[in-house]
Amino acid sequence: MCGIAGAIALKSAAGKLPEPLERTVERMAQRLTHRGPDGSGLWKSPTERIALAHRRLAIIDLTDTGRQPMEYAGRLWVTFNGEIYNFRELRPQLQGLGHTFRGESDTEVLLAAIAQWGIDAALNRCFGMFALAVWDARDRVLHLARDRMGEKPLYLSEVSGHLFFGSELRAFRAIPGLDARISGKAANAYLRDGCVPGALSIYEGIYKRPPGQVLTVHAGRDQRLPAGWLLPQGASLMGKMARLGSQVGSADARRKLARILTSRTFSETYLRLTSWWVEPSVLDGEFAPPPREWPAQFTDDLPSMLLADQINYLPDDNLAKVDRASMATSLETRLPLLDHRLVEFSWRLPSDMKLHGRTTKWLLRAILDRYVPRSLIERPKMGFTVPIDNWLRGPLRAWAGEMLDASAFHHMFPVQPAALRRLWNQYLGGQGPSANEIWALVMLSAWAGSVGSSASSAERVEHSLPALQ
Repeated sequence: MCGIAGAIALKSAAGKLPEPLERTVERMAQRLTHRGPDGSGLWKSPTERIALAHRRLAIIDLTDTGRQPMEYAGRLWVTFNGEIYNFRELRPQLQGLGHTFRGESDTEVLLAAIAQWGIDAALNRCFGMFALAVWDARDRVLHLARDRMGEKPLYLSEVSGHLFFGSELRAFRAIPGLDARISGKAANAYLRDGCVPGALSIYEGIYKRPPGQVLTVHAGRDQRLPAGWLLPQGASLMGKMARLGSQVGSADARRKLARILTSRTFSETYLRLTSWWVEPSVLDGEFAPPPREWPAQFTDDLPSMLLADQINYLPDDNLAKVDRASMATSLETRLPLLDHRLVEFSWRLPSDMKLHGRTTKWLLRAILDRYVPRSLIERPKMGFTVPIDNWLRGPLRAWAGEMLDASAFHHMFPVQPAALRRLWNQYLGGQGPSANEIWALVMLSAWAGSVGSSASSAERVEHSLPALQ
């Protein structure tokens, strides 16, 4: 994959930046070197206040013809993170329509498709994962788009009348004058969900672009970003109930099971099952997290649960963490079961072909049974679950205690040291909070420490987290 960054002036009289726009964008991209160690590129429009930058992880076309930002026909420029899986099928179609190609990259095919069919129709024909920015010099518009399932991240922020974008939050710390205050709402949502959900990020004023969306920005025209440029999302599950049933011997699982059994509706069961911190003493306050909406399109609980997973758990938690972990070491990942055609097919299937009696993934198992020995299919689930409880009580016990007492944590978030120590001692004694709840606090402290040395006083949260009683 790659890392992308860029900016465009939203107003004809946008505020003056402390340095040239392209210099800021270049420094944003430098903070994404881990995503693209094979090269870098920078482009600035000679006539407009727009700049694009790219960090390259060369996979398909390893030559210079695959470098980005890439230009096409003197009209389009793109910085692109991802891969178009069917570009070899699209290429001859476009050649038949008169397009020529200099190299072998999927990026060049993507640009030709946009030139031929327009941004929406082109992306509808593309199968793959992506986050991209395309500047159309003819129409004087910048298109920002993210793939259907949310495999590749895209963050946005408005600073001094400019719209900045990038693959990761760390890129935004290169923007002079960025008011990087911690979002208390996002911090509370993280404690509740184990991730920062929906359009939120941990910083006020920096947002995630929702999956499957295209945002078009016109150059030189005074404008506000459209009201719908941020579409909130919310929750998480898939297989957690099954895992919980196999873990009822643990104190954490027993507490969660008791919480679930007091639920009055299926939707409440789901939301409690997929929450970490849910106690009012933790979440109540001026900066309460956004409500988690339950999909109401279905009368059957299973499709509602699957939809909640698809629009929340996948992009907010699972896919975000897979991208972050893999890109930290410049590692390519592929998720074939998220091919949108397969996802659409699965939505057309009746529920009993997915959950057949007590057999999950029934159709997938039936197909695999034709080709794969059953011993490889009928095995215990091996997911992403990690032994957090064992870590916190064993090799990470001393470190976790230090994190909860860390000065950077207490400086950035208005937590009460005595309350944290009490929660920690209750957990170690087999009472009070769960391992996930403690882990969420420990990770929040570890993150505060990682950015604390360069954090300004503006990044400290004032009354954002309710006091832990």
